[in-house]
Amino acid sequence: MLQVTYNVPMILFWSLSFYCFLQLLITQKTRYYYLGGLAVGCLLLAKYTGILLIISLFLGCLYYKDYRFILKSMHLYVGLGLALLLFSPVLIWNFQHDWMSFKFQLNHGFHSDANHPLVQVTSYLLHNFIEYNISLVALIVLIWQQRKTVFQPQQGMLFFPTFFVLFFFLATSFFAPTDINWSAPAFFTGLILLAHYLSALQRKIIPYILFGMLSGLSFTLVVGDSQPKFTINKLGGWGMSYALQKILPMIPEENYQNKMIVTETYQLSGLVAYFLKLQPDSVINMGLKRPRNCA
Repeated sequence: MLQVTYNVPMILFWSLSFYCFLQLLITQKTRYYYLGGLAVGCLLLAKYTGILLIISLFLGCLYYKDYRFILKSMHLYVGLGLALLLFSPVLIWNFQHDWMSFKFQLNHGFHSDANHPLVQVTSYLLHNFIEYNISLVALIVLIWQQRKTVFQPQQGMLFFPTFFVLFFFLATSFFAPTDINWSAPAFFTGLILLAHYLSALQRKIIPYILFGMLSGLSFTLVVGDSQPKFTINKLGGWGMSYALQKILPMIPEENYQNKMIVTETYQLSGLVAYFLKLQPDSVINMGLKRPRNCA
């Protein structure tokens, strides 16, 4: 099963934007304001959540006195204007269509009565721990061990975008279910921060890191096998895959062969095509909204 989504270009331009920002901090060369503006414009075109990187870097520059020269430069605002120019087709289209896509994203991320908020928050934390357990456990252990230096400028400019994204989606999970891939960009800077800590690792902490990694891996192997069974109810992700894997093969083949199947999301389209062994063009995503009382 092959799925191509806007998450791929989003990660690409997220990394390019952050690279330009780092080069700006290191070299202070004017060209990185403009290259960064181009990267940010493409990032926003790829996915609206790219704005989280911009906000987190702005907060980091505001927090560290040594980096406030970026906020004082007119080149920054020209670069942001360039990003806005690239993003302008989206703004124009939304203006002409009652801000349709922005309203959809806000409703998708902040409004839902599918589950109790505590269920959604628990699911968000559990999914992040299961999916990113080795890197996440190691990072938390090292940050705790180096907690006195975590907000020094070099580490801090990696800490801000990493945990700003994680805590932002933790906050939104109180209002609506959060997909695991939404927090994935946090681990771009998170893994760099992890590599920074590992490069200066003291031997005495190695057993704790290994213990954390093995504990996380064990948790994934033990709980990951049963997790779909208690997340089937409207939480999507593994639960939806598990349910479709069990249910779809029970449908007689003559009921769907040579017919067009319409689904509500591209994830669902891919799963239906995969488990029913259909041709890719047999299943289409119409972006339909599921009825409120439909399980």
